[in-house]
Amino acid sequence: MKKVFFLTALLCASVMSFAVDQDTWIPVNGDGAAYANQFKWYEIDGIAKPNNVVEIQKPGFTTEVGIYLNFTDAAFDAVYFNDVLATNGTEYKQDGAGMVLHISALTMKNTNIVIKHGTTVRFGLRVYNDKGTSSGTEKADPALSLNETEVTLSTESSTKTFQIIATQSGDGAITYVSDKPGIASVDADGLVTAVGRGTANISVKTAETDTYAAAIKKLVVTVNGPISWDGLDWLDGSNDKYKLVVTPEIADNFGGKHVQGSDLWIGFPSAAFGDMSIEPSAGDGAWKTFALSNFPNKVNQFTVECGGTTYTFDVYFVDGAEIPTAISHVVDGAQAIKMIEDGQLIIIKNGVRYDATGQVIR
Repeated sequence: MKKVFFLTALLCASVMSFAVDQDTWIPVNGDGAAYANQFKWYEIDGIAKPNNVVEIQKPGFTTEVGIYLNFTDAAFDAVYFNDVLATNGTEYKQDGAGMVLHISALTMKNTNIVIKHGTTVRFGLRVYNDKGTSSGTEKADPALSLNETEVTLSTESSTKTFQIIATQSGDGAITYVSDKPGIASVDADGLVTAVGRGTANISVKTAETDTYAAAIKKLVVTVNGPISWDGLDWLDGSNDKYKLVVTPEIADNFGGKHVQGSDLWIGFPSAAFGDMSIEPSAGDGAWKTFALSNFPNKVNQFTVECGGTTYTFDVYFVDGAEIPTAISHVVDGAQAIKMIEDGQLIIIKNGVRYDATGQVIR
């Protein structure tokens, strides 16, 4: 197999809003040179991301040039192009966990590809062909926009809430979802409320209609101030001391999360574990336990990679240290210290104290 390259996923919700001039062409090697600056791709929102989407090439197992995909396993058995079942060897070629989407089958300006294993969707993408023809079924861009893309709130001031104003030219229903409601919650009308210190992403989506495509925008919310314990759920068995926020959420049918003895127990969707930022104290299949001694601060964070998904865990400890361990990082080329003081971000560089906006604190 020739050298392949990772391609950053570009999230785009509608066919007609795909910004050709702003995105990266799929890279090619010698076998795909004729298709340079012709094909781009972006993931379909809500469908699992690929492990790799790589360059345009003709690997050894196919005689056709195509967009090469590489999966961690070969657990898929059906491929659909624009909702029509595709044929292995004609529209695509599969060899184990490798798959090539044939360029000759991607003649439309936009082609939706959905890969399934049984009835389960394993992966979805949309391929843009700069020289392709219109399918005649493309829907209009709803031109979704937000009044802000980044806001800073506080749990203890007049800036505790923020009203999202979403405008669109379409007619799809708008929904609001926070990936960390324990940090920033959002109601059905787009009112964001600061709950606990940290950063959360609010996804604003418009539903697809007969006339308009779906669309998505994101608002990044940074919350300062002390932790609001009322905004988080206590873990079972924690005696009102530990709370947990997981992104993305782990379904309860995989065992949920609880404290047992001196450990934090977490059940995952599978036992396919990769990197962990802290070592588990024990494990049994899809279950892992982590010693509570790993979480001495009021806010502690760790990550676990499982089944190709990276989970980020924020552990809140009510009796923990108020000021987390200082984090060294680089600001404007100089070494600096970033830390939380009284719920506010403080940066110390060359003996000078700055707030989060870069203003000198006197």
